[in-house]
Amino acid sequence: MSLSTAVTTRVPASRLIQLTNQGDRSASTVDSTRLAAAVADAEAEFYQLVGVVFDSSTAAHVPVGVAGVLYYLESWAAGETPATEGIRKRWHLACGRLARSLGADQPLIPQTLSPLEYDEDLPTRRPDNDRQAWGDVILDVGFGRDPRSNRG
Repeated sequence: MSLSTAVTTRVPASRLIQLTNQGDRSASTVDSTRLAAAVADAEAEFYQLVGVVFDSSTAAHVPVGVAGVLYYLESWAAGETPATEGIRKRWHLACGRLARSLGADQPLIPQTLSPLEYDEDLPTRRPDNDRQAWGDVILDVGFGRDPRSNRG
């Protein structure tokens, strides 16, 4: 099942007709061209936000993808309003939750557990590894170790 099929099965037809045929009150069918454009945009942004390609066979991807398509259709119909801003925030939050569950946004983990060492004889050439700015980067300093020191 494609994302456009997922959207048409989850969203009432009257709502899709209204969103894809902006300003045309006599429309009685979904504008497949506009729907396809929203699907393409949502899939592209899904990849940027989640870090994986949208897969309609993955159950966790489908509701997030449908929310993205609805965001694009709503924003094209109404422009940037507080309502569409709220839809965009929910879409981005859903993408963020999915990215965290897939591990795509996890920090890089060092390949060693040993602390950085420098030569005591060359104090002017030691690496800049004891600054406070590194505190947010250190993933796990270990039990009983001082996070401000590389010596433990």
